[in-house]
Amino acid sequence: MKKFFSLVLLTACTLSYPAAQSPAKKKEILPGGKQNASYAGVTIPLGNFSETHLAGIILQYSRSDHRFGNMEKKIPGQIGFVYTAGLFYYPGRKENIVTTTYKYPAFTYLHLYGGLIWNPGKQAHITLSGGPALGLYNGLASFYTGLQLDGTYYISKRVGITPGLHLMKENKSDPLWSGSLKTSFIF
Repeated sequence: MKKFFSLVLLTACTLSYPAAQSPAKKKEILPGGKQNASYAGVTIPLGNFSETHLAGIILQYSRSDHRFGNMEKKIPGQIGFVYTAGLFYYPGRKENIVTTTYKYPAFTYLHLYGGLIWNPGKQAHITLSGGPALGLYNGLASFYTGLQLDGTYYISKRVGITPGLHLMKENKSDPLWSGSLKTSFIF
């Protein structure tokens, strides 16, 4: 009797397993969005950082799940994920000290961030991302953490203008702030 009951129970569990599973949903692609964005632009040091370094260049790549570019319709309040990798380069300023001139070394900042993206309308998105970075200054490499806030407005189907604010922080030092203005190309 125990064998029969065990066999019936095993058969019932096996046959009911597929019925208990929900059907696989097809992933909905957001209307008109692209997955990749590349950026190039100017980055301007702010605060104390501007006393030692000049405006530099920024090159950046971002990836998200179909959230870049002009959308066919507004996304209803969804927040998605974005991944960003980039390079900032700031040339050093020259400073006159009595009878000599001192040139500050260039500062290079390489970052790899993860964060959130929000599409408030069909022609714009806002990203907030942060993570680890590597700062290269005067031949030395240092670990940094950073934060980036960007907003993009698309002036055509694949081209946007992106102002941004960046925070770069090395352990036991004051944070470095910079602003940027980038052109984005969506693909």
